[in-house]
Amino acid sequence: MMKAADTTPRKQYSDHNAQVFGRIYEDSCNMTCWQRSLSDAPLSDQLMQYAAQLPDNINLKQVLPLTGVKNSLLRLLPEGPGQDALINDIYLLTDMFTCLFELEEVGMRLAVLTRPMCPRFHVDHIPCRLVTSWSGNATEWMSKPLHMLDDRDTLDSSLFQRLNTGDVALIKGDGWYNNQGNGLVHRSPQASASQPRLFMSLDFA
Repeated sequence: MMKAADTTPRKQYSDHNAQVFGRIYEDSCNMTCWQRSLSDAPLSDQLMQYAAQLPDNINLKQVLPLTGVKNSLLRLLPEGPGQDALINDIYLLTDMFTCLFELEEVGMRLAVLTRPMCPRFHVDHIPCRLVTSWSGNATEWMSKPLHMLDDRDTLDSSLFQRLNTGDVALIKGDGWYNNQGNGLVHRSPQASASQPRLFMSLDFA
């Protein structure tokens, strides 16, 4: 007999140490967030300036092994001060993601967004996704279950929270084992041509 899904409300954990990622394996958790400041990163000024000035035709959707990440990004991203810093940061996060979940490949999306990608609060039907932003607004999320939302388009801002730019979050979806109905409720934030967002997600390939 198939085990019934656990409907116990899930928790979210944040910390300034990346070791918080390990808590994603706890049954009671549906998000872990590494709260980091980009100003503490190597060549941080160059990285942030480079990210903020990237053209809006940057849009990578590809399944990659860790060994192919840097070459793919070198082909995609324009040369300039900060390019290496961004590529190295993406490589670091991909390395952490593949190690944590013992993956041979990841589905990577890297894009400059000038409008919300998924503007309605929703739950992903996947096991787990890494999300982060280097410029612009960051992902918005709620601890409230999706079925309890009356109107997903006109919610008061006091009802949801937003990651900070530079934060790296692991978001469990409904596809995680025994997590049906408990995936993290989240949405894309506002973005525009005047305030673009450099966003990355990593998925199980």
